[in-house]
Amino acid sequence: MLKNPIAKILLLSLLTLPLLAGAVELRFTEVAPGVHAFIGEMGGRSYQNEGMNANVGFVVTKDGVVVIDSGSSYQVAQKMHAAIQRVSKQPVKYVINTGGQDHRWLGNGYFKQQGARIIAHKKAAADMAARGAEQIAGLKVEFKERIEGTVATLPDETFDTEKRSSSAARKSASSISTAATPRATAWCGCRKRACCFPATWCTWTACWA
Repeated sequence: MLKNPIAKILLLSLLTLPLLAGAVELRFTEVAPGVHAFIGEMGGRSYQNEGMNANVGFVVTKDGVVVIDSGSSYQVAQKMHAAIQRVSKQPVKYVINTGGQDHRWLGNGYFKQQGARIIAHKKAAADMAARGAEQIAGLKVEFKERIEGTVATLPDETFDTEKRSSSAARKSASSISTAATPRATAWCGCRKRACCFPATWCTWTACWA
């Protein structure tokens, strides 16, 4: 037992340091009518950014919200949902995973609990199934308590061909997911901002603006 008061204070400070560290703040920008984007950091993942060195977003339709990538954890997905609700009270109907990278799908479990249907390309879903447990184990080391609640939740539906629907939200999900190839990236006319979007994003302004 430590008898020195100063030593006790130092130990307490070290133990509480992770709790005092900054957390990611998800701020979405409307890049086209009804289309909202969060642009992640260009650097590597860290405890502070909670693995959100990625771009995610959502589309608001008359039938509900379509989320593009669910974030790096259950807790990040909660923050995403809170940000979405500040824009629209519509329910999240669909989540599109654009690939098998952890920050693109490990928030699926949260949105699944909210009643959303998860959609991804077959190859992306296979990647998730193969690497999900390993991804979560790795993130636990770096993100500690911030990964709590995260469960590898695979898509409800996969595709490898184009799909259509009359529902506005479903139509958005189908058209966006058709463009979402596993790990595909493209420069979407935003070189001035030095941001690289998943290929999915390239369809947004054309289809939903």
